[in-house]
Amino acid sequence: MSHFEAALAGAVTVVGVSAVLVSRGWPSPTGRHRAPAVKREPASAPQAVPAPALVPGAIVVQVFDDCPTCGRATAGMLHRTGWTCGTCLTSVIAGGTP
Repeated sequence: MSHFEAALAGAVTVVGVSAVLVSRGWPSPTGRHRAPAVKREPASAPQAVPAPALVPGAIVVQVFDDCPTCGRATAGMLHRTGWTCGTCLTSVIAGGTP
């Protein structure tokens, strides 16, 4: 590459970078570009949902119930022998304790 080609490549690079910088800054931003945040009411405690009965032929059913070990409502699996927490994997025997 000759000195002329190197100088030409440098000049083209400078023009390209300058064009990008000018296009990003113009028109200059004024104010916020996002809508103001919507204030929401605090979420209430999750309500206990009655566990669905197993569908004939189904192995497990996904449910949302209170886990005695976690101390909060979590998603889990309902099976023939009871319920298994999806967070801590504690099995609760139907009608019993963990």
